[in-house]
Amino acid sequence: TSSGNNTFLEVTNINLILYDDSVTFDGNVYTPGMASPPDLYGGTIASVSLSTNVCFPPGTLLSLDQGDVEIQNVDTKKHTLNGKPILFVTKTVPNKPDVVCFEKDAFAPNVPSQRFECSRAHGIEFEGVRKMAQDWVDADQIHFVPNTHKFLYCLLLETHEMMDVYNIKAETLNPVR
Repeated sequence: TSSGNNTFLEVTNINLILYDDSVTFDGNVYTPGMASPPDLYGGTIASVSLSTNVCFPPGTLLSLDQGDVEIQNVDTKKHTLNGKPILFVTKTVPNKPDVVCFEKDAFAPNVPSQRFECSRAHGIEFEGVRKMAQDWVDADQIHFVPNTHKFLYCLLLETHEMMDVYNIKAETLNPVR
């Protein structure tokens, strides 16, 4: 990745979010979790983190405290999860060409209760075992499909939570990652 000389004009504090394992700017390599990243174009790097695109496509139904709501319609002023306020609904452009598809009944009868898709890195839990969605892939009931969605969505709360999506436990964004 490269940038022109005038890309960052008056920068004082930067939170650099990477969509790959590392990025090089101005001869410096930046990696997630760097203890003391070098300054970038006169701006101080506050943090370097990796975007995992932990997200669902529009139309995905979440079981919130107020009932089932499509993820893109979550209202942070009225909806809550596990009794906690939802701070933000993220809307990101996918960083991978495919997503993981969980077919209905992939784990057990009615689990999930219907077919759904999510990003590869999304934490999915079944019977106390939590793995990234891509690690559940078995080529039959759980498999990769091309991503046809322009945007993916997720919830951010003050704490990392699990939410019910079609009788499957799925993670919210982790605010400390």
